[in-house]
Amino acid sequence: MKLHKDVCLPVRKNPSDAGADVKWFSPDEPVLEIKPGESVKLKTGLKTHIPHGYALIVMNRSGMAADKVLKIGASVVDAGFRGELIINLHNDGLETQRILHGERIAQLLVIPVVHFKTLECISEEELYATPLYISERGTGGFGSSGA
Repeated sequence: MKLHKDVCLPVRKNPSDAGADVKWFSPDEPVLEIKPGESVKLKTGLKTHIPHGYALIVMNRSGMAADKVLKIGASVVDAGFRGELIINLHNDGLETQRILHGERIAQLLVIPVVHFKTLECISEEELYATPLYISERGTGGFGSSGA
C-alpha cells in the first residue's frame, strides 16, 4: 500500500531478478548524508501484507554495497508486521555517503518460511536419536566428503 500518491512501488529492473528494488521516500528531505559508522532508518512510504508462511527479506543492492559501502541492517519483516516498511542502512565505509530522495536503497525478496519448534536435549544420544538427515558425514569438515 502506498502511503503517499508519489511513492514508487518496488520493481524488478529485469524479469529474472530475484529482488524488487525499493526507493527512499522523503519529499521533505531530498538529500541525506550518512557518516562513517552511522546507521539510519529510511522510510519507503510503503506498507505490506506478507502471507503467513512467508517473510519479506530486505537485502543489499550490490551496487550500493560495493560502491558506497552502504549495507542493510535488520532485514527480516515478519508476516504479522503492519507498519511502514523502514530500511535500516549502515555506512560501513570511511567516507560520508549521500542518499537522494527516490534513490534505490535496497531490494526485497519474499521467501517461504519453515516454522519449527525448539526442543531441548540433554545428551548427544537424545539429540541424534531420530535421524533428520541422510548423510553419514558426522562432524567431518573441509574435504571430508572426498575430492
